[in-house]
Amino acid sequence: TSGGNIPPELSAWAERFDLADFLHERTLANQFQAITASDPTPSLFVVNLFHENEPLFAHRSGYLFFVDPASWNASPEFEAWMKAEFQQVKLPVMDYLNRWAQFVSALRQGYPSTPILLASQLSHYPAFGPHPYSYLTCWEKAWREAGGFLRAVAAELGNCRLLDADRIFSGVWNSQVTDIDDHCPFLKVTIDGDGSGPWPDLRRDMEHIGTLWPAMARKVKGFLRTGQLTWDNSEQVPASWEQPYSPKPLSRERLRILLATGGNYDGARAVNAFLHDMDQDHTDLLAANAEAMPVCHGTLHMVHRYAMLKPNRALLTWCESQKEKIALFTTNGTEFQRRYTARLDEIVASVLMHSVANTMTLNPSLAARPPVC
Repeated sequence: TSGGNIPPELSAWAERFDLADFLHERTLANQFQAITASDPTPSLFVVNLFHENEPLFAHRSGYLFFVDPASWNASPEFEAWMKAEFQQVKLPVMDYLNRWAQFVSALRQGYPSTPILLASQLSHYPAFGPHPYSYLTCWEKAWREAGGFLRAVAAELGNCRLLDADRIFSGVWNSQVTDIDDHCPFLKVTIDGDGSGPWPDLRRDMEHIGTLWPAMARKVKGFLRTGQLTWDNSEQVPASWEQPYSPKPLSRERLRILLATGGNYDGARAVNAFLHDMDQDHTDLLAANAEAMPVCHGTLHMVHRYAMLKPNRALLTWCESQKEKIALFTTNGTEFQRRYTARLDEIVASVLMHSVANTMTLNPSLAARPPVC
């Protein structure tokens, strides 16, 4: 209902109060316009199955937009305006593909002759275990039918083709001897209760796959050059993807080498292996290689959960190093720095609390002593 323009009152608030840190890279121009008047005329659209940020707020006039409610803490005036003019809404999860198709259709109407590539997400094959995870909430239930849906959308729009992520990743996979943990080591980790159970619930983050995106970019460049999407014999889903996932143990020396490289994916690969080897405590390796490890929110999530299972005081060294690095890491804005630092503080508090509890258990007489004022 905004007519493809940023609503004036929202634009005024954005100028008056800097919302950039609270939009999580979903700028108002991108939310309302996609293509702005100042952008060059596109020669190609590549549209991925992007997830919808939450929460979404609906204005009384009908338009929707996303902003992090943390913005309210920074501006009570903005909070008062939001609460007076907006209502938080949750869109139906399983209607996502229809909403996405409407968006692509609007692009076609605005640019009737511009070619479009529809980039799919990876299917959730058994080999991508222990349990694949997508930020796109509907994908776990929708992926089996999504290929047919996307092909139908492409056929209806015309001059539109499917950029098949399964086939592209198959080409990457078949070109090297490797396993899924090398391609996407990031895990979403859930721990029941206090973490005293036998095993954490691990889900593989299927959207942070470093080897997929360069291969997809090469496919797009080939299309720009020739006007055709071409596939070779290696780009066929391998039979091994239908086999159950089985983690591959890594030696202590291999873990040390991975942590020492300073790479996001290498560090995550090592912590991934920690979480698959709960009989051992590898925290000393984190501490020893703290200076090399980069700022990475995916790895931080895994270390945070690992700290709940292995609350070793050596983690304090790693957290101190990470605090020094995040203080200098301004690329993702101040709100990212704040959330990252808060997570590090949670790790420190958890480790110290566990340490105090252990001390009380080993020295019961301490619990009976009066506090020192």
